[in-house]
Formats: sequence, structure tokens, C-alpha cells
Amino acid sequence: VYSYTDKTPLRGNNYYRLKQTDKDGIYEYSEVRQLSFESGSSISIHPNPAKDYVIIDGLDGGETIKVYDATGRIVREINQAQSSVKLFLDGLSEGLYHVSITGMSGNTVSGKMMKTK
Repeated sequence: VYSYTDKTPLRGNNYYRLKQTDKDGIYEYSEVRQLSFESGSSISIHPNPAKDYVIIDGLDGGETIKVYDATGRIVREINQAQSSVKLFLDGLSEGLYHVSITGMSGNTVSGKMMKTK
């Protein structure tokens, strides 16, 4: 599992792919993936860091929210119909998590959250 965070994506469509190089120098490229970033996204994850829960605000409704641990494993997945969700962190270890929010149009917004004791 690979991950990368583009800290300065361009507005609109962005295209990504991986290049895997073997020890003998032979390489191949992954499929191209497209992500679209809208300007003025107002999605927020707070409090951050958090102990028991985070609140995700600014949703349109109908989003799929996935939370990944440091190894890239999905540890939470919910479908949200409201503009705000309270995401409980029970059962999660202390550490950094990646949050991916995909809207019904396919647009994805990413963020990070820190779980503390």
C-alpha cells in the first residue's frame, strides 16, 4: 500500500501515478488516477488532535468517509447524509490517521487527524 499527500493540489482536475523501479533498474507505471479539487472547500475536522471523537463539518450529504491508519488499512468507513458528522474514535490506537471524504460527484477531499490518549 502506498500513499502520498499533495499539499498544494491545483484547482480542478489533478492526475497522479506511481513509478515503481526494481533493483535492476526496470520500471513500470501505475494507472493514472484523477482527483478533482474544488476551490473553497470548507470541510473541517476538529478538534484535532482528539481523544474520543472528531466532528467533520462542511459536508454536502451523501459523502463516503474513510479513515486509514498509518499502514493504509481502512479502520472506519461511513456514509454520511448530513452536513456534519461526529466520528467516534473508540477502538483506535493513538497516532496519525488519514481521512478521505468522497462526494457523490466523485470529488475527494483529504485530511489528517491525530488520536491522543
